[in-house]
Amino acid sequence: MSHNFDKLIWDNKNLPNKTTEDEDIILVVREDLALLILKAIGLYLVFFVTLFFRLVVNSLNDYVWVSLYDTAMYTLAAVLTVIFLMIFHNYYLSLQVITSERIIDIDQTSLFRRETSSTVYEKIEDVTYKKRTFLNLLLNYGDVILQTAGKGGSEDPEGVNGFVFNDVPNPEEIALLVSKQQEASEEEKFSEAAKAQAKALQAVIGKKSLI
Repeated sequence: MSHNFDKLIWDNKNLPNKTTEDEDIILVVREDLALLILKAIGLYLVFFVTLFFRLVVNSLNDYVWVSLYDTAMYTLAAVLTVIFLMIFHNYYLSLQVITSERIIDIDQTSLFRRETSSTVYEKIEDVTYKKRTFLNLLLNYGDVILQTAGKGGSEDPEGVNGFVFNDVPNPEEIALLVSKQQEASEEEKFSEAAKAQAKALQAVIGKKSLI
């Protein structure tokens, strides 16, 4: 990851500041792009269905009904576009940041609501990942769960206290990366192995996201 991109993250007033001058960003990840595309398809599938019924209404040769139907159709298209823009807004601003010092979880849950939490590696007790469905396996995305000591972070639906990276690409590689960096932090030194892995992983994830 380039120095310029790191600076872009740290200089963003909506994101946490560095804990130390030497803190480096190892990996930035967000929800798999495939899910955003599927949500868009689901939304606009409704609109395409209305286009089919437009042919039926047009066969009535009634200008009033056709005009009313067109108005409703254009209104629906506008509403669906606004909904998608909100979905994209939350998708793009929700980030998981792995640094040399800690894990940062940023969840944009609505237009004006953002939840940010972080934890240092020393507090992470367990790192796991889950692929729950056939689609998870097919598209290689899933959840990375970081169980932490004490309170903090978010709570998994199964009751695990800690941080959950929901529906991120390559979850097993991300879990391994966190584990490697956790081991390195215990030795109080930056893991060059983790850094190299993160660089390769970022290249893969970059093809499946808008980072």
